[in-house]
Amino acid sequence: MPTTTLSNTILRKNKELSKLQSDKASEVKKAADLEKKIASAKSSISRTKSESIIKSKVRDIDRYSTQLNKVNQKIPGIEKKIAQKSTEISNEESKLRREESKA
Repeated sequence: MPTTTLSNTILRKNKELSKLQSDKASEVKKAADLEKKIASAKSSISRTKSESIIKSKVRDIDRYSTQLNKVNQKIPGIEKKIAQKSTEISNEESKLRREESKA
């Protein structure tokens, strides 16, 4: 395989890896924001005496918790893809080094 093709493949895979890392950072940020919202709602519950506000905040906490669980389930999948992509990049770099040493 020509070294140009291998170099282009490595560049493409690095871009894909970068996107995956960005996606992971985005999901981690979402999780942190949801945790903050949950804490805020719990704090509101402890400060209020109104039953309707308490019920509303409990529903908010349930909704945020559901969203947080979904986000937390996505993160390991993204991490797995990052690991796979890193392995692919490493393999392509090895091929490139072998091709360059032949030339």
